[in-house]
This record gives sequence, structure tokens and C-alpha cells, in this order.
Amino acid sequence: MDPSLRAGEPPLPTSDWIRNLIDGQVTARDVIQAGRIDQLTVAAPQTGRIAAAGLPARSRTFAGRAEELAALLALLAPDDTRPPPAAPAVRPERTLPELMERHGLVPWPPPQPSGPDGHDEDDSGLIWEMATPDGRIVPIPDNLRMFAVRSPSGQLLPIRHALWEQPGAGAPAGPAPEPDPASVVLVTGPAGIGKTELALQAAHLARAGKLFPGGELFVDLHGYRPERSLDPVRALGVLLVALGVSATDLPAGEAERAQLYRSLLAERAAEGRPTLVLLDNAASAGQVEPLLPGDGLTRVIVTSRHSFAPSGAQLLELAALDGPAALDVLQLTVRAVLGKPDGRFAREPEAAAELTWFCQNLPVALRMLGALIAQDRDQPLHEVVAELADLGTLLDDIADDEQTLRALIELSYRQLPADQARLLRLLALPGGPVGITDAATLNGTSEKATRKLLRALVSAHLVESGGSQETRWSLPLLTELFVLGLPGEHTEAREALTRLTLHWVDTVHAVVRDLTATAPRAGQPVAVLRTRALQWLDDNWTTAFLLAGGDGPPDLRLLLCHGLESYLERRHLIGYAVGNALVAVQIARELPTAELVPEVAAGMPFRPVLRDALNSLGAALLDVRQVTEAITCFEEAIASAREDEDLFGEAQSLTGLGQALSGLGRLDETLAAYRRAVRLLTGLDRPGQLATVRAMLGRCLLRTGEPEEALREFRALLALPGRKTRGEAELGIAEALSALGRPTEAIATLRTALDHHEHHADERATNRVRIRLGEVLIAADEPAEAVEVLKLAELTASTSGDHRLTGRAWLQLARAFRRLEQPDRAVQLLRNAAGAAVRPLDAELLVQVGNAHLDAEGELPEAVQVVQAAAACLETLGDLAGARALLTQLADGLADSHDDESEDGPEVAAFVAELRAAERAVGRP
Repeated sequence: MDPSLRAGEPPLPTSDWIRNLIDGQVTARDVIQAGRIDQLTVAAPQTGRIAAAGLPARSRTFAGRAEELAALLALLAPDDTRPPPAAPAVRPERTLPELMERHGLVPWPPPQPSGPDGHDEDDSGLIWEMATPDGRIVPIPDNLRMFAVRSPSGQLLPIRHALWEQPGAGAPAGPAPEPDPASVVLVTGPAGIGKTELALQAAHLARAGKLFPGGELFVDLHGYRPERSLDPVRALGVLLVALGVSATDLPAGEAERAQLYRSLLAERAAEGRPTLVLLDNAASAGQVEPLLPGDGLTRVIVTSRHSFAPSGAQLLELAALDGPAALDVLQLTVRAVLGKPDGRFAREPEAAAELTWFCQNLPVALRMLGALIAQDRDQPLHEVVAELADLGTLLDDIADDEQTLRALIELSYRQLPADQARLLRLLALPGGPVGITDAATLNGTSEKATRKLLRALVSAHLVESGGSQETRWSLPLLTELFVLGLPGEHTEAREALTRLTLHWVDTVHAVVRDLTATAPRAGQPVAVLRTRALQWLDDNWTTAFLLAGGDGPPDLRLLLCHGLESYLERRHLIGYAVGNALVAVQIARELPTAELVPEVAAGMPFRPVLRDALNSLGAALLDVRQVTEAITCFEEAIASAREDEDLFGEAQSLTGLGQALSGLGRLDETLAAYRRAVRLLTGLDRPGQLATVRAMLGRCLLRTGEPEEALREFRALLALPGRKTRGEAELGIAEALSALGRPTEAIATLRTALDHHEHHADERATNRVRIRLGEVLIAADEPAEAVEVLKLAELTASTSGDHRLTGRAWLQLARAFRRLEQPDRAVQLLRNAAGAAVRPLDAELLVQVGNAHLDAEGELPEAVQVVQAAAACLETLGDLAGARALLTQLADGLADSHDDESEDGPEVAAFVAELRAAERAVGRP
């Protein structure tokens, strides 16, 4: 305490009689903080010193947080408009006798005068013993002159403030003082987002601007490191020492330390010397609340990975940096290590951008990676990208001397209660965002209980919520990689995935039944059923797709693949259709040795399942022009069917093989495959499949120039049952009649087919007939009537989201408007058709649009552009030979049909050169 204390002055006894008593001796020069007379606390002498800051240095690589930094400084700025504290309403009690008289206490035993006049000549060391209301005897120095007591709200006030009477023994203390709304700011966000750095930048700027004359206090609470975490008692000790209290004079308990801490800060603030307190790495509100001042002028920054919102705090939540800012941090880090700019970033901008993606734009990860890049200044950035490409080791590859990125995330994970940690692990299983029903299914609990856990994980910044409606939840990439790298509880994961996959199998198959409905169900018309089903699949199919390719039970995943087939075909999502079919084939090959769900496996014959999967894959490969690979699939399926003497299975695979051979122009082999399939099916009770093959046989006969035989095949279809079969027959008959030069009969047949499909509400088949009817009407020189039919096809196809048929309707409408001498409308419709074709990679439609432009005068630029788009589609689908052939064909055709000396010769020559260059570029990166 006071070094000037006179020797011989009696010590103040230390005992349980006096609570919160600091060991040592006191004199009248000491300041006493007293709530009740029996609750004494010796305060540190007021020295006027600036609080020891202890601020760590701020980083030189800080970037991209200008707005957040400005917002934080604005919240921290002292409030100059705050009115000064009111004058004391009560005169401070400065003498012991006055205090005794006010509280009705008497000395015990009574003092004995020692001087000749009955008074002690020097009473500076006199010890008084006070009888307290609860019967204890309390020694008190007589010459204690200065006091401070609690306010009605429970806050200890310094001597300069008015003194109020402490509530009586046993009375509950008043509520803790409410901090000013702007006096506490919680900076929150996931691990590595840059919370501490932002707080330090603000603190250093505040110091430079002299915003806090009382100084700055910093304490790292280590909330996420249990072995180093500071409880409030230890943290208050650190803060009090920084405020000038000797370590030997610290009160023992949390409440006493908090009282003294708040008193000292309040006195500084009242003297016009407010302080800034930075509480870093807090794990919970309980770790922070005792450290919050109550004077409203002291400012506090709290950083935490949890959004726990201490009393009255304003929340500043940090998101990842944007791309340019992330690149700045990476470059600044490398520059700081090397001491000069690094030219690799200018030479390899794309690789540099990829590096920031691996860090997910988190400042801590960017600084770790920047330091690693600087270690080898000769290594090209694209090589660094290649080293990080293995996401399985990414969290360990990005590291510094102290920790890896994995260890940084693990600190947050280890802080979670067991139920939250379990749900976090399960959320990584589907491989994508989940809704509340899916999350509850994974967790095996109610939606209410699961939602509570999800909100806690969002507050911990380990899970992201899909907006204010909380409709979807997902794991950030780095969190997902961390969870996937945990040593898993295989039984727990398997059971959760089985629950989820089975739920999705039931749901998807129910929705697909509505999508393919041909009759009303549950009082809902077919159109309503299909529209609703299509909308649901549009919103949710990606989750089913990810589950099908995940780690769930293989038999359930195979059922999901089957359920998705019709939707992917309808939406012409051909790339995903191939992926879905590849997964189905892989699962089907593994089924004989896989662990299956018993009730599902019982009805799943392995070999036919594999043949079905191969046929589906072959059909999907045809859509992406991988004809050779498709033929391999069909041939394997045919061999398997023949080995099992499965006539129907062989016929199915022969049908697919015929389609593949037709795509290669091998029409004789195509006819042979179709005819064998017809023979196999004729003796079986499979009228639907027989009708399909006969229709394909008829169309192949049309291509080989045999319309009469084709007409016989189509008419033979009329004898088979089924309205869909009848519709196919009528459409084929019309095509054959048209090929035979009998357009009037063809139109009449198409009208009959149209009435039939409209009556049965088969929208897609109806639109196919409408488009074909429009085409025949144009050929019959009836463009106006064709427009009426085609407009209806366009409207219904676009409303149902069928991009393929919408594009074909636009193509035929363009041809009709040409006949009506409205070229501007025709060009616009052709552009629409090209746009509709690009989205689903429909190269065939693009080729037809390009030909339509070539047929007109003055539209060569449009034709070249569309053909190039068609080639790009083929290249995307992997058909490089087809893409090159298409560009070569147009270039050769233009070169042969135009004279270089003609008026448009130079333009045509330029287009030929452009097409040749595009041809050479096919397949190049």
C-alpha cells in the first residue's frame, strides 16, 4: 500500500470479520470502498496514470475491411453529447462518528481518552471496534475519512460521487447496470475471419486519435483453448494490474474484483479520461459479462466466434473478404516476407485467384498461405495450386509455424456440446444444403429440437443459414472438409444416411408419379399434378442427385437414380443425366457384394438391374453424342440378356443399339437391330415396347427412302392397345404420307392425332404433334394457319418449362413468318430458338437454326454464330469430332459456293477463316 506508512502504526487485522479486505496496513490517506460498514474494500491509490495498453501490434497486411473499420470506430467514439453527472444529492459522510450516527452503530468497547483533556493526542492509529447488525465485532480505524458506497443499482461509486445507503442485510442487490448500447461492440465471425485484427486496427487508430485518454486495455481470454482459457477472476486480475493495482493488493473474489475494476474505470471516465477495453477470443457471455464496465463512457470491444450478444452489445458480424481484398491480403503477406513485390501475381492472375479460393477468402488462411508462397519465391503459382488441389489434405497444407488451418477450426468444434457436434457431423453427409425436414431426419429428432441445434451452430459460425426464413442450412467448405476429416462413427453415419436416403426415395418416387400422371389423383387435375411436381423437382433435384452419388445404402441410391431419370430427361439436363446413369451402373455392379437394406434388396434382381442401368447410360450417352461408348453399353446389356435368355431385356437393349447405330448413319445395321427387336417382342405381352420399336423402325425406313414400307409399319401400330401408341402411329402415318407427297392426308391425320392427345391431356405429345402439324402446313403453303398452331405449342411448352419443344416451336414459327414475308419477326424467333438450344446444349436444334439463317439472304453472320454455338455445345458434350465436322462442313460449303471476286467475297472469306480457326481450336484449353 502506501510506502510512506509510519513504522509502528498498527496493522489492520485480516480475518473473516471484514469481507474483501486487502491484506496490509491502512491509514487515513487510503481510499475505502464500502457498501455496508461491514463490507470494506481497500482501493488502489488514484495515481492518474494511463492504463497499460498491452496492445499487440497490428498487421501490415490488413486489407478490405474499410467499411467495417469505419463502423467500429464510429461505435467506439466517445459520446461528447453525454450530460455531465448530476451534483451529489447527499453530502458525503466523511467522519466515522457521522457514519456511526447515521447507521446507529456504537464503538465497542468505548474509546478511553489518554490525554490530560480526555482526548487522544494522536488518534491516527486508533482502532475502533464496531458492533454490526448481525452481531459481529468489526475493527475500524478512527481516522478513516473517505468513503464510497454502492449506488441503488449495485454499482460501487468513487468518493467524488454521492453516497447512498447500501440495502439492508439479506436484501437482494439491484440489477447490474445496463451498459450503454454503443459502449460494448461484439465483433463476431468464424475462425480466421479477422476479428482480432479488425479490433486491433481500431484500437491503434483510437490511440493515434487520442480518443481514450485513459488508455487501452487488452486481454486475450483464450476462450477456445481450455488449457489456457481465462476465467473472469483471472481476467479481472490482469485488467486491474493494468489499471495500476499491485498484484499483491488484488481482492480474492470475482465480485470484489469486478467492483474495484468498474469503480476505477468509472472514476477515470468521470474525470474525462475514458478507457478502451479489448476482450479478445471470448467463448461465452459468462466469460465476458463480469468484465463489462457500467459507466457508459468506457468502450469495450469483444471478439468471439460465437454470436452470444453480451448485455447491451452491438453486433458487428464479419463475412469473408471479397475477391480483390483477399488477393490484396495474399500479396501483402508475400511482400511483407520478401521485402518487395512478387511478380508472380502479375504473371499468373488466374492462379492467384484460385489460391484465394482455397483459403475461402479468410484472412488468417490467406496469411498462412502467403507465408508458404514466400518461402519458395521461384515456384510458379500454378504449381502451388496443383499442390493444394487435393481437398482432403487442404486443411493441413495451409499452416504456419504455430498451427494448421485444421487446428484453427478444431478449436471451435471442440467447444461444441455433444448434441451440436453430432449434428454438425451428420450435416456433412448429404454433400449439400439441407432443409429442416432433412436435418431432423439425419438427426433422428423432431424438427423443433433440430432447429434449436441448427441455430446454435449458426451462432457458432460453423453452419450457414439460407436467409432469414431459415429454409436451408449448409456447411462452409472449410468446415465441411474438417468434418469429413474427423474419425467418423460409422454406425451413426450409416444409420443417418439410411434414414435420409429412404425418405428421399419415397418422396422423389411420389413426386415423379405426379410428374408422369395420365389421370387425376386425389382430386387434382393432371395439369396441376404435373406443374406442382415439376416445381418441387426444380427446387430439390440437386439434393436427390447428391444423395444418389453419396455414401448411403447402394440399393436406395439406385432407386433414387431411377426416380431422377424422367425429370432429367424432361428438363434436358443431359450432363447430369449421364452422371446419374454412371452412378446407377456403378451401384448395379457392386450390388452382389454390397450391404443392402433388407426390405429393398429382396425385390431387386441384380443382373436385370445392371442391364437396365446400362440401357439408361447408353441412352444418356447418345444425348451427349458419345455414340461409340453408348454402343458398348448396349452390347454388354444384350450379351447379358442372351446369357439369361431374357427376351424382353434383349429387345430393350437392341432398341437402344438401333438408335446408336442410326446416329452413326449405319442404317442397314439399325434396321436389323429394330427388326430383331420386333420379332422378339411380337411373342411377348409387351405392347408398349413393341409400339416404340415399330415406330423407330418406321422412321428409319423413312430415312432409307422406303416410305411405303414405313407407312405399313405405322399403320400396324394402330392394332396395338394404348392411346400413346395410337398417337405415335398417327404421327408416323402423317410423316410417311408427307414423304409420299400427300400433304392433305398428312394434315388430316395430324389433326386427328392432335384431337386425340388434347382429349387425354398429354401435353408433351400434344405439342410434338402441333409442331409437326405446323411444319407440314408450312410445306403445304398454309403459313397463317401454321402460325396459329405453333403459337399454341410455344405457349404451352414454355409455360411447362420444356425448353427443347419451345425452341422447336420458335424455329417453325420463324419459317412460317418468312413465308408471310415478315423477316424481322423470323430473325427474332430464330434468335430465341438459338437461346433456348444453348441452355440444354441442344446442338441438333442449333444446327437447324443455323440452316434456317443460311436459307435466307443477308443472315450469314447469324448463321456462322449459331453454327459456332452448336460446335461449342458438341465440344462441351465431349463430341470433339462432331464439333470439328460441323465447322468444317460450313467452312467448305461457304468456300465452294462463293466467288472471291464477288461483292460479298471478302466477307465470306473472313467467315471461312474464322470457322477454320474455330475448327483448329476445338479441344484446346
